[in-house]
Amino acid sequence: MTSWRVTFMPVAETSLAWCAVMASRSCASGKMAIGFFFCGAFFVFSAILYLQWMVAVQQSKTHYGELSSREERWMENFVMHDILSRNSKTGRSVNVHSCCPSKLCPEFCYRFKRTKEQALAIERRCGFNPGANTGPVTWPVQVAAYKRNEETIKQAARECRLEELAIRLVQQMEGKEEDLRWCGTGDLFPELCELIAMYALLGRRHSFGFSRQPEMIKYLTELLDDMKVPVHRWPHIIGSVDESTEGETLRDLLIWTNELNGWPSLALATWKTGAELQQYLNSYTSIEVIFGIHSSQKKTKTGHHLACPATEGEKIKCVECRRCYGE
Repeated sequence: MTSWRVTFMPVAETSLAWCAVMASRSCASGKMAIGFFFCGAFFVFSAILYLQWMVAVQQSKTHYGELSSREERWMENFVMHDILSRNSKTGRSVNVHSCCPSKLCPEFCYRFKRTKEQALAIERRCGFNPGANTGPVTWPVQVAAYKRNEETIKQAARECRLEELAIRLVQQMEGKEEDLRWCGTGDLFPELCELIAMYALLGRRHSFGFSRQPEMIKYLTELLDDMKVPVHRWPHIIGSVDESTEGETLRDLLIWTNELNGWPSLALATWKTGAELQQYLNSYTSIEVIFGIHSSQKKTKTGHHLACPATEGEKIKCVECRRCYGE
């Protein structure tokens, strides 16, 4: 059928036009019999084209119906999972799986499971032993939850249901003392930026988080501006850097955290301490907080006044410190 349509239909359309012209000319010149012949041919080709058009319409309806049925079945199976997590230090956060690691991230990230032997191998490569890391954040069930959260956000975006997800988060955070943290694990991606903007638009408080991706901070800033979100509810996102962060990325993080927060904001992850750290900081500007490299088995106490007190070993919650809230 398809092959016949492709080859015959152009011929039928051309013949239809030719018959109309010949019928008109024949009748005009008094050759009525020939004119009637071409008129008959014209109606035959018209009927063929009409029937073929009806077949195409019916096939389109059938195809659309199949697509609609598949879409409805998918919607029935889509579950809006709860994406809010909680721990004793941070409070409530939205954690995801995807990230944009620097060269050093895989060696020291607290999300990755690490044995003592692997920590020793890192020490041989980098000159620093980050210690074994086997805490709950590394457990397979937790990693599966990060992936599920991310897929829930992306599916909600595909189905235009991010507002529903944002409303749920606003309701869950109602009356809570702490601010919601984005990316307790993982990093920003477009759909998450859209969710953050909706949360800011619908809620009555701001939120905070960290990102290594200036292009995502830029996208989030533009979303908030386009959506006319009041500035006092904009999230406070701090650019994450370490010794392997490239100069261009560092520059762009400074630019876009300044656009978003009102001032350039960086968080430095390091194993340096004391005078060595202070000398190293001379090459940086706009450091808002310092995180000593830490794991479930080891904490780097930098001794610097900008260091996160929790990673320095102090028993304190984010809501008690509030430095990363941008206040």
